[in-house]
Amino acid sequence: MVPMAHTIRRVWNPTIQLPFLALLGYAAWLVLAPPSASQELVGAVGLVVARSAAAFALLAAARAQSRQRIWSYLGIGAALWAAASAIDLGIRLTSGEPPVLPSAADLIYLAGYLAALTGVSTYRQQDPERFGRLREILGIAILTLAVGSLDWLIFIRPALAVGFVAPISLIWAAIAPALASILVVLFVQLAMRSTSGGRAGTFLLLSAGAAAFTLADLANAYVRLQNEFTGSGWIEIGWMSAALIMMHVGLRIRAGEAQMNRGRSVIQRVASRIEPMLPLAFTYLVVGSAILGWLLTRQADLLTIAAAATLSLMLVARQGVIIGQRELRQYALELETALSEVAEARGALERFNLRLEQKVGTRTAALEKTVVDLERLNEELKELDQLKSEFVALVSHELRAPLTNIRTGIELILDQEPATGTDRLRIVQGEIERLGALVEAILDYSALDAGRFPLHPQALELAPLTGEIAAQMTDPDRLEIDIPEPLPLLMADERGLKSVLHHLLDNAAKYAPEGELLLQAEAGNGMIRVSLTDSGPGIPADEQDRVFDMFHRLDNRDAREVYGHGLGLPMARKLLEAMGGGIRAEPGENGGSRFVFWLPQAEAR
Repeated sequence: MVPMAHTIRRVWNPTIQLPFLALLGYAAWLVLAPPSASQELVGAVGLVVARSAAAFALLAAARAQSRQRIWSYLGIGAALWAAASAIDLGIRLTSGEPPVLPSAADLIYLAGYLAALTGVSTYRQQDPERFGRLREILGIAILTLAVGSLDWLIFIRPALAVGFVAPISLIWAAIAPALASILVVLFVQLAMRSTSGGRAGTFLLLSAGAAAFTLADLANAYVRLQNEFTGSGWIEIGWMSAALIMMHVGLRIRAGEAQMNRGRSVIQRVASRIEPMLPLAFTYLVVGSAILGWLLTRQADLLTIAAAATLSLMLVARQGVIIGQRELRQYALELETALSEVAEARGALERFNLRLEQKVGTRTAALEKTVVDLERLNEELKELDQLKSEFVALVSHELRAPLTNIRTGIELILDQEPATGTDRLRIVQGEIERLGALVEAILDYSALDAGRFPLHPQALELAPLTGEIAAQMTDPDRLEIDIPEPLPLLMADERGLKSVLHHLLDNAAKYAPEGELLLQAEAGNGMIRVSLTDSGPGIPADEQDRVFDMFHRLDNRDAREVYGHGLGLPMARKLLEAMGGGIRAEPGENGGSRFVFWLPQAEAR
């Protein structure tokens, strides 16, 4: 329940109601008492006080509503009107007569109107769209020119036609009411455009005050032009009414009542629909009045025609701005839709990236686990390979000692036994020699694989070493040696190079038991290249790289014609790579196989 005291304060507000009561008392004095100089003096003083109060109230409202400059301009206008009234009062007190038209007070009075019009043109309901502010300015310009043209047609031109006063005096007297009538229309336009009931009520009050200004200014202009000042106190009542209305508006703005978020009524919604048509309606009024005046008088008023033409052009420009604004609004809607789609797509992309990062993280974790497992398996394989090498070396060493003893014993027996038992012993001796060679090869390969095979590269001649190895062959006549003279020395370990030549010649003799073997050598690009070509069955293309793998044989059947363990070629490759060279297998020119190996020249080191 609302307290009684609060209700009384809302009904009775002395700051607002006392000035209006004083104005009613002054009006009663004018009605009841005969005209006197004291009435005029009280009216002039009251006008200065009322306009000063309006200026203070509006300037205080400007501080409360700093975003809208209209209240500052209206406060400045009220202050200029108060100054003009004070100057007018001073002239009356000093000379005893009203000032001559136009006076300094009139100029200041008109400056107050210009300030008020500037404030109206700066008011914004909200942040306008692109071209929206241009549309508002064009609308204000059209209404200003149209109302001024109507004032000319309705008041000024007929008065000039009568010719009862000088034209310059009439024009000076007509400026103030014309500007006041323009303010009336502009305040009505702002009220129709307002988006809340509080703002609409505020601008309707201001339009009522401007209407009071208009009537008082018209009466003042008539009185001053006729030099009849009897009863001029009623003019002050009109001006004071306008000033008190402006003071009331300033107090409302300062109290925040003008910013109430009340919804618009049906009348306001209809008015907001009609407001955009005001410039068009006033333009039609001016154009219609110009046409009607010409039809009635058959005389063209150049000023009215120029105003009508200017209004028509401005109206066309305003319509172009409205069309552009609609197009931009449509483009803005499409752009907003596109931006929302882009935002949605970006969101979907971010979600997809998140899922992708999760999958990548899962796969990365799996790969890291796989890498860890592979590293562990690699270490285990290295350990197994080391165990294998150690096992092979251990077995080979364990086999070497008994084989040496058996070989020595058989040699002693062969030296002492008669000839009848030597054939079987020599067969046993041959198998022991072959088994010993296998053990030595395994030991050498294991030493090379472990990096413990001693190599001492030095400058060597190829021809003597080739001849020495060829002499150890079972059938050395099969071998044809083609080594050019002089051939540069090569860098190699003598024992290692002999082992390479031995394994290659042994391999060629086993797989090509018949036919010629060709050994060739050449120098080039700092390397010595040696090739051995046989006339055997050849090596298939898919086996040319695998023949250098340990224990790999072309024929792995149990019953095979060629005996071997698959260690010769791997041993040769290991030795050559350890000495800075290499080897490859390729088909021969007339069938068979060709093994090519290379070693660096001595001069290249």
